[in-house]
Amino acid sequence: MVPAHSPRKTVIDWWSGQTNLAWLTLDRLMVGLLLLVVFTAAVCTKFQSDSWWQLRSGQFIWQTGHVWLVDPFSSTAKGAYWPNHEWLTQLIFYAVYAVAGLGGVVVFCAAIMTATWLIIYKLCVGPPRYRVVLLLLAVMTHEVVWAVRPHIVTLLLLALTLLLIRTRHFHWMLPPLFLLWANLHGGVVMGGLALLAATGVALLHDRRDFLRWLAITLACAAATLINPMGLGLWQFALSMVNHPETQYIQEWLPPALNWPVSYPFFALAFIWLLAIGLRRRHLRSFDDWLLVVLGLILLLLSFRAVRHTALFTVAALPLISQVLTMLPQSAVRPAQARQGALNLALGGVVVLCCIALVGRVWSDEHWMGWAPFSPQLIAAVRTCPGPLYNSYDTGGALLWFVPERAVFVDSRNDPYSVDLLFRAVIAEQQGDYQDLFQTYQITCALVPIQKPIYVALIQDARWQARYRDGQFALLQRQDVRVGATLERFQFSAAH
Repeated sequence: MVPAHSPRKTVIDWWSGQTNLAWLTLDRLMVGLLLLVVFTAAVCTKFQSDSWWQLRSGQFIWQTGHVWLVDPFSSTAKGAYWPNHEWLTQLIFYAVYAVAGLGGVVVFCAAIMTATWLIIYKLCVGPPRYRVVLLLLAVMTHEVVWAVRPHIVTLLLLALTLLLIRTRHFHWMLPPLFLLWANLHGGVVMGGLALLAATGVALLHDRRDFLRWLAITLACAAATLINPMGLGLWQFALSMVNHPETQYIQEWLPPALNWPVSYPFFALAFIWLLAIGLRRRHLRSFDDWLLVVLGLILLLLSFRAVRHTALFTVAALPLISQVLTMLPQSAVRPAQARQGALNLALGGVVVLCCIALVGRVWSDEHWMGWAPFSPQLIAAVRTCPGPLYNSYDTGGALLWFVPERAVFVDSRNDPYSVDLLFRAVIAEQQGDYQDLFQTYQITCALVPIQKPIYVALIQDARWQARYRDGQFALLQRQDVRVGATLERFQFSAAH
């Protein structure tokens, strides 16, 4: 019998007595849960059309041992200039796929996104629990750009650049970082903006550092020229500011009040401006003014394209977090083993919930975008003779699932003329396909059944449906026999 004056021990008390969990404080638990939430959300990211052609390009580079700067995949732009500034990321994606499959690629990208938020947390100031709450509220500003695509590397490397700039004895790492960045993604230009901001702030803030920052910036600029495109990388990146394709691609459109995906950015921009107003008398250091100048540059870019809003978040949150130091600070109590055990139990429950959620989401391959086409449709496309028409959104997946066939267009954009892309969009959305098909001698068409082009084709007596499911239909011109001159239009890796 337990004495009346002795408290009854629970499982938590027993576990606390067996292990030393005093290190697992509430603050550390909250940081861990922040990273877990980010990773869980990111690991549920769907494959997009871009994801497939990125994998196919990585596979092609691996097979040929060559970084291609001309289009090898289409029937409409074959041999045209293709500024493949993402070649190294594509190769890494394919290497991960070869080892761990599609799930491994998703996990790899989720790890990149999680690492980005870990660095942002390090860049922020204030009590850990306050920082965690701030970052959790801001995570939704990145969901608009989360994807299995190389541009997530730029988010990570921009955050890492800011961290290295803050740490003086690591400045030597910046040129090697920019060399790597220039081969991973053309977004290295954003790192260039960060260094230019640092150089400009040094000139006005502490001129003794100006020459050092100027030397670092020039060294990093020189390092970026070591890439297959050379100086063309910068010409391409700067041309995207007013590139014609930005007029119709959603992620290049400016944020708008009638576009809900823009709301987190507008809220963050308002809070950032408010934070500058509240902290204006305390903005004295080099780091403070760097965040202000870079944040302003990225804010202006964000108003031009919604894809830049995530970059603004990287620069805005560290400055916003300074307001947290103005809030009342709670006294930190000595850590206790019992509290650590409770925190461990709570963390374990959350981990199990996240695992269950990911398992549920991953069990649906169609929802994850891993099976965009049925096996029957893929087989039909393989045996369809002559040049193939496909829509903009399906080209990337066709490159991966039917690599032997040349596509009509895909979401790489750059090899194709703007006129061709516009004509393809008009054909798909208005059903006016005759001139386009005649120009490119189209004999097979893979089209979404919800689009007007399907209705127009099915009403044309010259076209017959060879396959149809709930999403797509494959139609063939009736005067073309199966197998006729098929080899002429097939893609060969040897070319």
